[in-house]
Amino acid sequence: MNAPSTSRNKRWAPISGSANAEAGYKEQCKKTTAERVYEYECWCRPPLDQDDSEDDEDDDEDKMAEDSDDDSESGCDDGKTCLCHKSPKDHPDHPYILTKAGRHKFFTQYDMMSVRCPDNFNMHTFSDHEGHGAIEVAENLLIDFVEADSNWREQWVICEAMAFFMLTDMVEPMMG
Repeated sequence: MNAPSTSRNKRWAPISGSANAEAGYKEQCKKTTAERVYEYECWCRPPLDQDDSEDDEDDDEDKMAEDSDDDSESGCDDGKTCLCHKSPKDHPDHPYILTKAGRHKFFTQYDMMSVRCPDNFNMHTFSDHEGHGAIEVAENLLIDFVEADSNWREQWVICEAMAFFMLTDMVEPMMG
């Protein structure tokens, strides 16, 4: 087996989904110019907002009736009509703002959780499998933070990704 063309961190095994995801994150950031990768942008709504709770259905219907004129509550269309990728300077009161790199890093964590969920592979393992995977994803973010000690911008990206990661239901298996 040939060595990969990009330098890999020694903490990763030679064959590692985490290493591949991290390489994908770095490649995605390289596609954006160095100045722009750390620019802030709006995100129209919380990431992976999954309202499947039956208790909230009545509240959601009431809220939808109240907010029927609000375009931000409609589906995200990646910035065509929603606030995604818009400048926070134009929308100073919008609560979901992060850097382009932070957004890429968050979706990398989403991918990492996907490969740690046995249900995605029709596997039946022990009940805490996905919870341990969520802990591993969070630990990897903390290790990334320590390893980026000479790059405060990358440390900030990791903080953004961790904050949004903790806001999603991906961490529920870890909490249970």
